[in-house]
Amino acid sequence: PLPGGPDSVPEYPRAARRAGVTGVVVARVNVGADGKVASVVIMDGPSVFHESVRDALSARRYTPAKLANGQATSDSHVIRVPFTLA
Repeated sequence: PLPGGPDSVPEYPRAARRAGVTGVVVARVNVGADGKVASVVIMDGPSVFHESVRDALSARRYTPAKLANGQATSDSHVIRVPFTLA
């Protein structure tokens, strides 16, 4: 499963499904100290999947990273999102 609690799973774009396009999208998710996604940066992968991945990852909530003193801080995660056809 993808990280981020109750997953917002990216939708497989219809055009990509019909064309048989598969692949892996790599994205960096920047998370604010409040646990909300501040931004999603697509780093690699077929462009047909970018919007779906960006929308799904932006809808997630994360547990914020904490400093040694317990204070919440911003953080980033690199996530690989596979798109395969069964």
